[in-house]
Amino acid sequence: MKLIRSGTAKSASFICIALLALLVGCKGPTKLKHFPVSGEVMAKSVSSQEITLRHGDVPGFMAAMTMDYSLPNAAVLDELQPGDRIAAQIAVDPADESHFWLEDVVITAEVARKRAARPEPSP
Repeated sequence: MKLIRSGTAKSASFICIALLALLVGCKGPTKLKHFPVSGEVMAKSVSSQEITLRHGDVPGFMAAMTMDYSLPNAAVLDELQPGDRIAAQIAVDPADESHFWLEDVVITAEVARKRAARPEPSP
């Protein structure tokens, strides 16, 4: 039978306890929750990267209302105009359900967009 020195045993015990503590303390990556939503863009703010969306009920998450949503994708924000109807996914951080934003935004109906008429060149 082989004897283990007490210093080696203490080190091995310490390593096992440290690894166990790490495993218990690690929750791993949290998976975002997603909820489908559709509604009308009421306003947008480029500076805060948000839109105000009037939407119907979002089953399992919230009742119908008008509220602001963050849009992390600036290109999508540039395309949206008040009056547009959209379909999207509300992404929710399960660790903090007060932290949510819109993803996978699709414009389902565009408002009649006014385009400045270009003046005719003079002869």
